[in-house]
Amino acid sequence: MELLFGDCCVHDRFNTQMVKEMAAQYPDADILIHPESSCSGDAEILNMPNAYFYSTSGMVKHAAMSDKKQFIIATEKEIIHHMQKTVPGKEFIPINSRAICGHMKKATLEKVLKALESESPEIKVPDEIREKAWIPIRRMLEL
Repeated sequence: MELLFGDCCVHDRFNTQMVKEMAAQYPDADILIHPESSCSGDAEILNMPNAYFYSTSGMVKHAAMSDKKQFIIATEKEIIHHMQKTVPGKEFIPINSRAICGHMKKATLEKVLKALESESPEIKVPDEIREKAWIPIRRMLEL
């Protein structure tokens, strides 16, 4: 099986030391960590009772349902504005104030609309790869 080991340049920067330092600064805060973060497999982090691993939408839901007032956010920092609007009255602290994804900024509503209207750019995937990829996609759609 061919595996591609990729990472997210933003999440890859979030390490165990950063999480521990922020946890010490904000001991009452829940720590919401994106699962792509480099620290997500570290036993020290996994065993922290106030560390949770979520997608960005999961982070918003956790904050909304939690009685906690402070949250350390280990993902792209732009989510904090959305969290402040969605869950007012709570404090969201970025684990890294420079955690901005330039790749995410390339996708705009205008570009998405243009792609949908023109059905372009067309992406050609070799049949062998397409057939292998279709198996898990079909399984997800069946759920």
